[in-house]
Amino acid sequence: MRNPSLFLLILGMHRSGTSCLAGALESSGLYLGDVRRTGVYNKKGYFEIRELQQLHDKILELNEASWDNPKPVYDVGIYGGQIEEIVKELSKKEYCGVKDPRVLLLLDYWQKITGERFQLVGTFRHPMAVAQSLFERNGIPISEGLDLWIKYNDILVESHKKKPFPIVHFDLSEKDKYINDIQHIASYFGLNPKKWKLRLFISKKLQHHKYSIDDIPENCEYLYKYLLANQYGYN
Repeated sequence: MRNPSLFLLILGMHRSGTSCLAGALESSGLYLGDVRRTGVYNKKGYFEIRELQQLHDKILELNEASWDNPKPVYDVGIYGGQIEEIVKELSKKEYCGVKDPRVLLLLDYWQKITGERFQLVGTFRHPMAVAQSLFERNGIPISEGLDLWIKYNDILVESHKKKPFPIVHFDLSEKDKYINDIQHIASYFGLNPKKWKLRLFISKKLQHHKYSIDDIPENCEYLYKYLLANQYGYN
């Protein structure tokens, strides 16, 4: 156990396994609050607090941004107080956390409001798999999906360079490795993972698009190779 308590932020680009990671960590004892447990595009749940997601969207809009048009956030406006109330409620539990890909766009603010309990865990996925998933879910052209992958994962990589934290590769073609990595990551944070629970929750059916290292677009190559080299259990 690294801390007597923690507030864990689950980071990652949309369609990159954040829901899978959040659900696995919840099954290991991480308290996520009243989260969405069903969804068209996440059969086992989104594991997001709907109110928090909506507040994030309002903050992004205030800064002339959105989840699919990310820009620097300078002002949280009147919504900061509402987010802090959610944080206060979650923090009543010793091991708690939040999952929403938008957190990456508000990371400095989240570090400030979670204080000493602040901890990070990340997930990433092949850029073409993410772009294909965004195209099927949102109709976003592949080239624009790749641009979004770069913007989100650039923040993830820069945050990791400042202070390394566990990152897991969302690749369920190696399901046993993925489960072992999640088990060790959960233990790292002082949670209590049970392999049978992880096996019950994590299914290869949660992943629909697979690509190889040879399919990496040139403009994504540096970030993807950095993430591969720094994924949990690799080095």
